[in-house]
Amino acid sequence: MKKQLVLMDHHGGVDDYLATMLLLTVEHIELLGIVLTPADCYIQPAVSATRKIIDLMGFSHVPVEESRVRVINLFLSLYRCDSLIIDHLPILNQQETITTPLVAQTGQDFMVRVLRSAP
Repeated sequence: MKKQLVLMDHHGGVDDYLATMLLLTVEHIELLGIVLTPADCYIQPAVSATRKIIDLMGFSHVPVEESRVRVINLFLSLYRCDSLIIDHLPILNQQETITTPLVAQTGQDFMVRVLRSAP
């Protein structure tokens, strides 16, 4: 069976971390990369937590990128702190280094490049 290619965009919510883990376990899915949008999260811990989850799941070849879009209506701090909590979970902090790559280009450019190069 041919794998379905997926480029994920998530916003650092608990549901997005669970969706990431689920996508990584589905045999007929190939995750091409993840772009994080700073809507209802603090972006740096969200990027860090996502990379740590990917490492933990054994898929450190899946690149991650931070979108640099300007979000006009940010969620309140109370709703954005999930990324801080997830990033500090002990299971995600057993390794000293994160091996999942953080792409140097903008999230938008990364999306365009991945989608254009997908078969």
